[in-house]
Amino acid sequence: MHFFQHIYKRVTGIFYLGVTPGMPFSDVQKTVMFNMALIIGLPFIIAGIPINFSNGRYELAVFNCVLLFLYSIGLYINAIQKKLWMRTLVFLLSSWMFILGPLYFRNGTEYILLITLMSAVILLDNKLLFVLFSLTIIGFVTYIRVRDINLLGFKSYAEANPYINIFYSQFLYVLFLYSFKYLYDKYQNQLTLAYQNLKRSKEAKDKILRIVAHDLRSPIGGIHSLASIVLDGKDKLSDENEQYVKMIRQTSAQSLNLINELLKNDVDASGELNRAPANLNLLIENVVRLLRPIAKGKEQTLVAELPPAPLEGFFDAEKITRVIQNLVSNAIKFTPGGGRIVIAAALKNEGLQITVTDNGIGIPVGLQPHLFNMFSKAQRKGTAGESSFGIGLSVCKKIIQDHGGSIAVSGEENAGTVFTVQLPAG
Repeated sequence: MHFFQHIYKRVTGIFYLGVTPGMPFSDVQKTVMFNMALIIGLPFIIAGIPINFSNGRYELAVFNCVLLFLYSIGLYINAIQKKLWMRTLVFLLSSWMFILGPLYFRNGTEYILLITLMSAVILLDNKLLFVLFSLTIIGFVTYIRVRDINLLGFKSYAEANPYINIFYSQFLYVLFLYSFKYLYDKYQNQLTLAYQNLKRSKEAKDKILRIVAHDLRSPIGGIHSLASIVLDGKDKLSDENEQYVKMIRQTSAQSLNLINELLKNDVDASGELNRAPANLNLLIENVVRLLRPIAKGKEQTLVAELPPAPLEGFFDAEKITRVIQNLVSNAIKFTPGGGRIVIAAALKNEGLQITVTDNGIGIPVGLQPHLFNMFSKAQRKGTAGESSFGIGLSVCKKIIQDHGGSIAVSGEENAGTVFTVQLPAG
């Protein structure tokens, strides 16, 4: 089964020649349809050239060579996505060649014209050109089918009926195509308008994020500088106060890095990874020290269950810290007063496993598949009315996936939640 799926992907992948990420949907349609119109007929043309030469049909062989030349130009234009106006020219010229083929050489290729006519629905934007083209194609196909028949020589309806059916079917075919063209253009215009509105909305959102990030940069940078001044000063701090000031400096530095990513328009991605040997135990202990006062404010217990030996890994320590911080912050947010939150880490599945477990309000099973989507509808208020924007978990998933790991959630409503992060060893 996998073999056939692989072959299917390879074959259909040919039709996507020239399609690039981010290409507007309408351009994707035209590119794919043009490729299909050319590639489907290409094997017959290539096979026909040596066959016609060997049979002494030199004019038909030359005819196929001209078609092959046109098809090659068309595929090249599609591949480089330049001078796309030439697609229409190649399409029309090759269609005329397929008219001349059965007309002069009787090579039976008139049925390919019907495929060409279907392609014209998407490829020809000009409605008048489409009407003229379709009438021309249908006219020639009908003529080729009945040209050897004396239409005035029929003596009964039964003799004429097969040929009446030819005219009637061609009429219905054209009627169907015009109806399809009308609907296609109508909904394509709506889709294009929706895409443009979505693009403008995204640009406006990105602009607001960049403005907010820029305005936050100065005060948070000031906090970081003041914390550094206090730590580097001559006045002796108590051990506890020194730890608090260090956490302020560390948190503000992480916030500045996040703001820098926003300013680089990187809100949907986690940025480049700066992998280095790191101690996972130390990262978790730092997060616990940082967030324990917040948990204490809600009368919660926040503990870390770590092995005695350090868990060494090769990852971006700052980004993994952000993931752990996010998961623990969520646990605090959605756990009522008196609850318990446990961060555990261990060697498992040939890698590092981190679990954040709480006995909070839990997550309904129906919402769990949407948790890691950016701005998902799975947002809920915390047990103390804390707001949720639906961004944090999507960023966590992106960071973990960039590391080659995985993140999963389990639990039920009113029965607590467990987030499990699996990181590769190397």
